[in-house]
Amino acid sequence: MAKGFNRAIKLAGETRQIGTPVVKVESFDVSNNVTMCFGATLPTDGDRGYANGAIFRSTATGLRYMNTGTSISAAFRPAFPSMSGASTALAKTTDYTVVAADFAKILTNTGASGTVVFTLPSAVTYPGTVLRFHLFAAQIVRLLPVTGQAVALNSSAVVTKYLNIAGVIGNYCEIVSDGTQWLVTTYSGVVTKEA
Repeated sequence: MAKGFNRAIKLAGETRQIGTPVVKVESFDVSNNVTMCFGATLPTDGDRGYANGAIFRSTATGLRYMNTGTSISAAFRPAFPSMSGASTALAKTTDYTVVAADFAKILTNTGASGTVVFTLPSAVTYPGTVLRFHLFAAQIVRLLPVTGQAVALNSSAVVTKYLNIAGVIGNYCEIVSDGTQWLVTTYSGVVTKEA
């Protein structure tokens, strides 16, 4: 019995225009939908030909996106890393501006007797960066973006508005830069966006 050839192997590496952008395809599924690709421009929502779960790597920013839609209507969303492994803690009891040296640390409010405001660095300067804030004192932690940028929570991405983590020990929030704004990717407890 003759064996069929693997179309994914045959086609991998080709450059294709699927919908709006031109992408370099790395692999396909058995239905000939793209499962891995890269390029300078993110595929457009609604494009066809990308498998659900397909990964797109942006050569412009280095960020990865995953198709959360279907093969007939793509919807690529950021696929971000999260803090993992052993991280050191950096405790702040007063307002503080986060710097690049803090990126591998868990920022806390240990010992704080009032609200601690963490001023975030520019999301544009640090795409893919993960920041985690953890409450060890029963005081509010406020995340303040630079002017003109947002800390997006659920569907709220109003620029220059802060994000509050309620003052309950154990609450935490993790944010990631998508190269334009900070996105809340996970949290525990009550987290609210300034109105």
